[in-house]
Amino acid sequence: MMRDKAAYAIRSGETGEKHSENAAHVERVAVREMKMIRFRGLLAGLAAIAIAAPLLMSRHTALAEDAPAFTPEQKALVEQTVKEYIIAHPEIVQDALLELDKRQKEAETAAVKSALKTEAKAIYDVSAGTVVGNPKGDVTLVEFFDYNCPYCRKAMTTLDALLKSDPKLRIVLRDLPIVHPPESIEVAKIALAAKNQLSPDKFWEFHKKLFSASRVVAKPQALQVAKDAGLDMARLDKDSESDVVKTALVDSDRLSQILNLRGTPAFVLGDEVVFGAQDDDEMKAQIGAVRQCGRTVC
Repeated sequence: MMRDKAAYAIRSGETGEKHSENAAHVERVAVREMKMIRFRGLLAGLAAIAIAAPLLMSRHTALAEDAPAFTPEQKALVEQTVKEYIIAHPEIVQDALLELDKRQKEAETAAVKSALKTEAKAIYDVSAGTVVGNPKGDVTLVEFFDYNCPYCRKAMTTLDALLKSDPKLRIVLRDLPIVHPPESIEVAKIALAAKNQLSPDKFWEFHKKLFSASRVVAKPQALQVAKDAGLDMARLDKDSESDVVKTALVDSDRLSQILNLRGTPAFVLGDEVVFGAQDDDEMKAQIGAVRQCGRTVC
């Protein structure tokens, strides 16, 4: 699975042969994986329906000290009755599966909300990311992104407009190079090293140029953008292989798994995770809501 391959490459620092999968393919794979996980859960729920009634009744009988256990004939009768009822009313199976899916989603949402609190320090850790906009802004938006993600490129234009129109906005950029390893990992390392030589405003320009450098941005394109920006290339090379950069990428990958980030871009805003590229007005409204009530929708 591409998500696992990228995570391994981030942890190990692997930069082997180029992978041929493009960003769109990777995101389709991720969606299919999530659908298969839920489908297996739904199948488990369907199997549970078929056996739940006799099991529950036998357990209930066992708890009653003065009640005899079901005979084999009685168990067979109960099972046949349940089967006939399901066949006569198949809609209950759909209702049960929908309820199972709902509960799984609610459990996932609760786990993410809990993680946003327990992992807050790591999520907003500026040493693992890059701050642009107002460093003392009243709202902080954290973006997990990949320079080879086409939807992140779209999101970048939205963030660029927000930075120009909202002087109180603080953005923390977190590299999550999972779309096109190993190229994405190489570029993320260079970007994290470049921030040591650039002011927030200049880094943002550097950031935008990386997105437009090529259809698939790799190390040569990233180095050219850095050279054009006048960076000390020897220092850049050294910093890109530092423990600080490696730790930042590992921690972003760890957080992505805890927060159940299935792709990029993903944003932490207020007490929620927002998935996918948003329209300018939509994200502006969400930021305004966070200022008002701490949530993306008041």
